[in-house]
Amino acid sequence: MLSGILCALLMIHPLFSLAREKEEPIAYYSGNSGVSLMFNVYENSEAVEAILDILDRYGVKASFFLGGVWAVNNEDLVLRMKNSGHDIGNHGYLHKLPTSVGQEMTEEEILRTDAILTDILGEKPFLYAPPSGDYDQSTVEIAHSLGYKTILWSADTIDWRDRDEALILKRAVTKITDGGFLLMHPTDATVKALPMIIDSYAQMGFEMRTVSENLK
Repeated sequence: MLSGILCALLMIHPLFSLAREKEEPIAYYSGNSGVSLMFNVYENSEAVEAILDILDRYGVKASFFLGGVWAVNNEDLVLRMKNSGHDIGNHGYLHKLPTSVGQEMTEEEILRTDAILTDILGEKPFLYAPPSGDYDQSTVEIAHSLGYKTILWSADTIDWRDRDEALILKRAVTKITDGGFLLMHPTDATVKALPMIIDSYAQMGFEMRTVSENLK
C-alpha cells in the first residue's frame, strides 16, 4: 500500500516529469493555442524576402527552419528574421533524410547547421525540423542530446509540389486546428497565398504565434 502511494506521488512530482522528458524526448506536431506559420528554407531567397515583407506588414511572427547550406550564404536574411522577432530553427545542412543516412550523419547535419546559425545569430537555436519530416525515435533522441526540440507539423500546404495559391490557401484553412503548425516553403505561389492565409486565420479568430511561443 505504502509503495503504491509513493509511486503515485513520484509520478506527479515535477522532477519525475523532467526525468521522463529526458528519457523519452518527443516530436511536436502542434502546440497549445493559436496557429504557427512554419517555413522550411533551402532555396529561393527572393521569395524569403517577400515573405518577410508580408509578415512585417501584418505584424505577424513566424518560425523559419533553415538549411545550413542556405543560411551560410544568406546571413543578411537570417539576421533580418532574428531582428524581426521570428523563430529561427535548424533544418539540417543538405536536406539529408535522417532515417536514410543514419545516426552519425544526422548528428553531423544538425551540428554543422547549429554552428552556422549560432555564429550568425550569436545564440544557439533550439528547434529542429527534420528534412521532409523524416524521423524515427533515434532522430528525436539525437536532436534532444544536442539541445533541440524536434518539430513537425499538423497541417501541410504541400506548396513545394503544388504551386497553386488557391490550393495552398484551401489546405491552410481546412486542415488547421487550434495550436496547429502550418508548414510552408518559400515558393512564389506561397508568397501570393500568404496574405490570404493570414487574413483567413484572423477571421477565424486564430492568434498567430511562433512555434516557441506555441509550445509554452
